Amino acid sequence: MKWGRGVAGVLAVFAVGMAFGWLAAHAAYKKKVDNMLKGAPEAFQEVIVKRLNKKLKLDREQENQLRAILRETHDQMSEAREEVTPETQEILREAKDRVKKILRPDQMNTFEKMAAENRAGRLFADDAETVAASTAPPRP
Repeated sequence: MKWGRGVAGVLAVFAVGMAFGWLAAHAAYKKKVDNMLKGAPEAFQEVIVKRLNKKLKLDREQENQLRAILRETHDQMSEAREEVTPETQEILREAKDRVKKILRPDQMNTFEKMAAENRAGRLFADDAETVAASTAPPRP
């Protein structure tokens, strides 16, 4: 009987350890994904560098050159987005108005809160600065 309790105790400790490990790994992964989605270009660039390094076995100089290419490309893409911001702003404003028309009054508050809290919602922003901020990550 005592032997059975000991085994059960060890299994319980093992299960709790696995659960905590999974939770920690999940939290770390979620944070990494959130950073990429929130527009942290460095986080996204590091994922690309790591992926290519794993497959291609890049040396230090190649990694540095790849990071430079990714930064330059990001800057060029940000400039290109800025050029279409007025058109994008109008399209997003129209989309927001269309969405509002299909919502009930009790849903409107939730929608507005969502628009203020997440990236997808910020795309429904009413002003160009918010749209630009949601599509162009902050510069270091």
